[in-house]
Amino acid sequence: MKVVYVTYPWFLDFSIEYIKELAKRVDLHVFVITSEGKLSSTIFNLTSIPHHNSKAIYPFSAIKDELKDAAFFDPYIMDCKSFDFVFFPKRRVGMDGIKKNKQLAKMINAIAPDVIHFDDISIELFALPLFVKCRKWVIDVHDPKPHSGEQDWRRKLIRSLMYPRADFFLTFSEHSKKTFRAIYGNKKSVHNLSLVPYTFYANYESSTSAIPLPDNYLLFIGRVSQYKGVDDLLKSFQALSKRHPDLKLVIAGKWKANFAVPDELVKSERITIINRFLENEEVAALVRHSRAVICPYKDATQSGVVMTSFGLEKKVIVSNVGGLPEAVSEECGLVYDRQDEEGLTKALDTFLGKDINEEVFQPKNENSAAYNTAQLVKLYQAI
Repeated sequence: MKVVYVTYPWFLDFSIEYIKELAKRVDLHVFVITSEGKLSSTIFNLTSIPHHNSKAIYPFSAIKDELKDAAFFDPYIMDCKSFDFVFFPKRRVGMDGIKKNKQLAKMINAIAPDVIHFDDISIELFALPLFVKCRKWVIDVHDPKPHSGEQDWRRKLIRSLMYPRADFFLTFSEHSKKTFRAIYGNKKSVHNLSLVPYTFYANYESSTSAIPLPDNYLLFIGRVSQYKGVDDLLKSFQALSKRHPDLKLVIAGKWKANFAVPDELVKSERITIINRFLENEEVAALVRHSRAVICPYKDATQSGVVMTSFGLEKKVIVSNVGGLPEAVSEECGLVYDRQDEEGLTKALDTFLGKDINEEVFQPKNENSAAYNTAQLVKLYQAI
């Protein structure tokens, strides 16, 4: 079976895990879609694109010298039939964008795939349906609806163009599946798989990070925005301070411009704020050396932060919103009730009371990439 898999830099830490296993089961051709102005996201960090010309698509071999940590990709893509990058213009919608879509479709048509699998969809692909011949489409849905405080007209537009063409959709939590059905109805099949541990980050040794790491700290990591619940975490940390005088808190990640917390919550020598984009080696070091990673989200579908933590064998403490609890068992973390005002504080207290030397990390079996790709191939075959 020939499968074309279309993904993006902002999902690449997720998709690379599926790609590695999927390529062992099907003839897999991967296209990573980005724009000339988007050269860094998750595990993708490109210093520059090849010399600009009319060529739209570059194989991995053509850009690997400009791709940071390119050698880490090799074991993940070695079984792919092809692994190519497509650079759209900065102005993604327009005549140049149509030309890029046409060039991409020409390559896809030459492969003559049995299935095209879109790892979600982005506005760059607005014209692709005009040119691509394969009509068997699978579309991943990472976020059925926008998070609190986040709206994007482009997402709404591209979904209206491409969702009607899908044979079925994939979600990555039962909560997402239910949300998707509530919004889009039951006309198309929706199947649920799972996010899997992001093992790519385990390639980074702690010694490569320049961030000074405190002792005995809890970690919040990732973009800081309204729905992430950082304010709740700061209040709980304040409440725990007397019982755990040596405990520290690190909040690492770029803050959204429209989000802030009261100064009195962050004025403490025991709180470290790192308000910027984090390099992958910094992410790995921060997670590895923490006591646990905290996800106090106010709403969520699922979380890449949880899977990054699992890829580094680090336990998580998550709120019981959305699909977060589905991935967490007693062997890999704790789930607390967000409706309980003291829920997070109690969960942190319980976790900190455990003997760190007796903690055993073990994610759920159904979160493995091998298990999920086996299920995915069966779904392909059923189209």
